[in-house]
Amino acid sequence: MNPFAFTETMDLLRVVEQVQTPTTFLSDIFFKDKESTLQDVFSVEIVKKNRRLAPMLVRGARALGVSREKSTVKLWRPPLIGARRTIGLEDISRRIIGEMPVVSTLTPADRALQMQSDDLRDLLNMLVNRREQMSASLLTTGTIPIRGFADDGTVAEEETIVFDDDWVVSVETPWSNEAATIYDDIKAAVNFIAEETGTLPDIAICGRNIEGYLLKNTQFKEWAKNFRESLTMISLQPKFQSPNARRLGLINSLGLEVYSYLGTYTDETTGTTKRYIPDDMILIGTSGSGKYLSGRVDLMKGGQFFSYASENVPMYSYSEDNQTTSLSLFSRCLPIMPVIESVRALEVVS
Repeated sequence: MNPFAFTETMDLLRVVEQVQTPTTFLSDIFFKDKESTLQDVFSVEIVKKNRRLAPMLVRGARALGVSREKSTVKLWRPPLIGARRTIGLEDISRRIIGEMPVVSTLTPADRALQMQSDDLRDLLNMLVNRREQMSASLLTTGTIPIRGFADDGTVAEEETIVFDDDWVVSVETPWSNEAATIYDDIKAAVNFIAEETGTLPDIAICGRNIEGYLLKNTQFKEWAKNFRESLTMISLQPKFQSPNARRLGLINSLGLEVYSYLGTYTDETTGTTKRYIPDDMILIGTSGSGKYLSGRVDLMKGGQFFSYASENVPMYSYSEDNQTTSLSLFSRCLPIMPVIESVRALEVVS
């Protein structure tokens, strides 16, 4: 990416749209639709679908009144996500990453431009990783914990957005047991989603250990003995789609594409590496069943207040007194699942 020298938020917004971002496997599959609004509080309606029949009427009767489907309306304020990088005189007076160690033609001004470019990319990647983590939290727990940090880095607010208290379902027989009825457990989840939502789930995303359970399972081994039957029921042909995502194959009889997702992130409180999908969990759901809402971000520039409705909002500022420049990137977003039965999270080993 070439260095740039943009300081206005609207110019930076156009640059942000062109920056390459990390792979967002879960967000791309389940939260394809995105909506931006100038509201900072969202009214989210969560619906439980059913298949009701219209009443039959006798001749001459008028239409019979029917009750509306039950739904829950919740008001949520999306968390404000923001990160900042500062460049000072001491930063541009020494070699930067990638610069020749001995002989260099870069001037301090050149280094500042390059650092600004790199900082924008890093900040955007951090926001994208945060959205993937929020998506994973919703998909695996039915909740989104929010830990709001103050300017000094201390936790100022803690809150949990709860979509469903009974999101995770445990199987009766652990899949680590070779005699477990893995296919039956998956089929039960598929049937549940189909009956509750009227749509067929089309994807299953596995934690790290699930592939081993599938290959060792007695039920699947028996199908493998009969070549024709195995092709009818399931076809396992593992293949990497990306460094973190691996397509395991297709469960033909259920119409499910099966993936193994090994993506990780660094926990902000412990500093340890965690996986987006727990090792012993499988997600079964309908792709595109959720969406991302982006709310209003308010910023002050030149003594005036501005409001932006965008997924990522950058801001450039400087202080001649401190001889520093700062680049910040903000977002106010929230993944939602309007029909909560669209995804089934199975915990396969307690």
